[in-house]
Amino acid sequence: MANSGLRLKLTRAFCFPMQELPQMLKELSRRFPELYAWQVFIDDIDREQRLYLGNRDNTLSLTTMRTNITEVAARAELLVRRGNATGRSEVALDPVRPLEDQLLQALSMARLNSSPYYDLPPAASEYPQPLTLDPGASDLPLQASLIEQNASELFAAECDRVVLNSAELFLERRRQKQIHSGGLHLETERSSYYFEAALEKRPLPNTIEVHNTLSTIGFPAQELNLFVRQCVTEALLTDQAVLPPTRSQATVLLSRDATSQILHALVVQLDAAREYHRQSHLRIGDKLASARGEALSLRLDPLLPLMAESRPATREGLPALGATVIEGGEVRARFVSHRMSEYLKTPIHAVCGNLILSNGSVDFRERILKEDEVFEIVAFASLLVNSDQLTWSSEIKLGRLLHRGECVAILKGGVVSGNIRQNLEHCYFSDESCSYNVSGDGFAPPMGYRGPSHWLIHKGVSIAGHS
Repeated sequence: MANSGLRLKLTRAFCFPMQELPQMLKELSRRFPELYAWQVFIDDIDREQRLYLGNRDNTLSLTTMRTNITEVAARAELLVRRGNATGRSEVALDPVRPLEDQLLQALSMARLNSSPYYDLPPAASEYPQPLTLDPGASDLPLQASLIEQNASELFAAECDRVVLNSAELFLERRRQKQIHSGGLHLETERSSYYFEAALEKRPLPNTIEVHNTLSTIGFPAQELNLFVRQCVTEALLTDQAVLPPTRSQATVLLSRDATSQILHALVVQLDAAREYHRQSHLRIGDKLASARGEALSLRLDPLLPLMAESRPATREGLPALGATVIEGGEVRARFVSHRMSEYLKTPIHAVCGNLILSNGSVDFRERILKEDEVFEIVAFASLLVNSDQLTWSSEIKLGRLLHRGECVAILKGGVVSGNIRQNLEHCYFSDESCSYNVSGDGFAPPMGYRGPSHWLIHKGVSIAGHS
């Protein structure tokens, strides 16, 4: 493993007044009694970043190391009373601008809108404390070196079949504070690891490069091994791929990644806020589908260790709860925030967390062997899930066409489209369990999944390929 490279040390050029922020809001509420509630979110972040090129033997050659990167980010939410209504504003705070000026501007923004009156919930006496920080994340440089070494060994073992062109590694430790005027003062520590690699099949030259990413919360020992195998498989097969045949009704086999993303759309519709805003939503007692195969059973759990959606509290500061939200294809529970509880006159239910799927068919593999035609989607190019219409679509990045379990063609291209409600009418889940985590970023929320590794769908899927 190479230890040379450009080393950059990036630190704060300023000191963000974290301790002053709650006190300033208290003072602001005394000066302006209309400001009756406020909430702040403060993140203190440490990062480690490394960029690599591949050596001749596929080990990682370090080219750039950015170490001791630190950052502070904060947001403030202000609630003002406007007669019998509430004005609200939420702002991201700029650490290089005077803090008081930004809060006064946020106060002015809150005066410009109104919704039915609501308040923040009082702080609870205690909160759950799930494990959200990897024990090794206290030393990010050491963790980065260990991941670098593991990845080098795994890619080097495939040196005779693929060429590693480049790789990137990003590690993060985040200390989060959630403070509000109702007495809440909650602190949580989180870790996240991100690795990506670009490789191609031997012999060179060729025109196809495979580029994949891996996201985890804890040290990615097993995940890294699976990731490298998937990268190598894709690199070896992609140049043999053909366009899939067009099918108005196709049987498809999806991996854990796609299963998680698609079923998370159901979780979105379980938020009572969607009912209030007159968006499509699911209510308790709703039947998702009259299942011919397995009826869906789904649980949310915010307390699982080192999972992306584990948390002690909701965004309002309610203690996070786990619950079975769908059982036998029927909705049993949904998320009701403190605010929506007041608006809809329904009890609070702070159910949230990672998506836990309990289904699993012991004869899953036998079912695939009996099917005349199955489109196995190894990876989508970019899966788009519409949580309003409960539909999904994507181009095939890599797939296999199976006839009674035997691969007869490698697939790439074409567009696969599905309707989730129809999908659930006739489907089966594998009894092989796995986990999947995405840390989330400014473009997408975190996503945690634990459940079957594959989903066999018989209904509600079409494929546009060659005629």
